[in-house]
Amino acid sequence: PKEVAARLLAAPLARVTDATITDPEVLRGALQAIRQAGHATDSGEFVPGIRAVAAPVFGPDGACVAAVSIPYLDGTPPVREAALRDGALACARAVSTRLGG
Repeated sequence: PKEVAARLLAAPLARVTDATITDPEVLRGALQAIRQAGHATDSGEFVPGIRAVAAPVFGPDGACVAAVSIPYLDGTPPVREAALRDGALACARAVSTRLGG
């Protein structure tokens, strides 16, 4: 929700790796891109050398209640990254359906 994002972005953003987004405006833009794409990617923002794709799980009211995340090693071939993304999205849709979302 927008109010949660606003509260979180008002606090200082800690750098975990060199790839961590610490500028609130950059993070706002990234969150908008994530909403438009329907999934998120982690390019080593939390653990160097580890990437991830995540897809939202929606509850009956349409709110995001969880996420399905699949981590993988940096250097994974693009075709495999696409398969992991598609798998995360399919899994998240299935769980959303089971929850009535």
